[in-house]
Amino acid sequence: MKICPKCGMNNKDDAKLCMECSASLHCINVKEACNTEEFFACEERKDRRKKRIHLLMIPLYYVIYITFFVLCLLKTTESIVLLLIPLLFPALYYLSIFHPDAIFRFQHMFDISNLEDVEPSDWYYFSSKLGGYLILVLGLFIVISCFAG
Repeated sequence: MKICPKCGMNNKDDAKLCMECSASLHCINVKEACNTEEFFACEERKDRRKKRIHLLMIPLYYVIYITFFVLCLLKTTESIVLLLIPLLFPALYYLSIFHPDAIFRFQHMFDISNLEDVEPSDWYYFSSKLGGYLILVLGLFIVISCFAG
């Protein structure tokens, strides 16, 4: 049996996630269970790796964007203003991925009287991250479609 270091729930030997709290059980060996500190150190490394990947998407976006922007300028100068709008998309992506609480507070600051007591739902966090990815894809789609069209 694997014992979850987060909630203490007994799980099957082949379980990857805890049945109770959905915590990762990948670093737990059936024969010798890792202690809680090792588990959280492992989770922290994974979170840092994810954050680096998310942050590296911004320069990658600009490299692709600037390449196609220059190619569009060489091809035509008709839609320069349309091509300048996606320059702001990485800022929206950054806020959506790393600061969804700030976006929530800004969206609802006049709608909810006790906003400091309200917590966004897990669905809101998920949709905010998904929206961040879609913002980057939309920006690249705009500049690539301008080049192609």
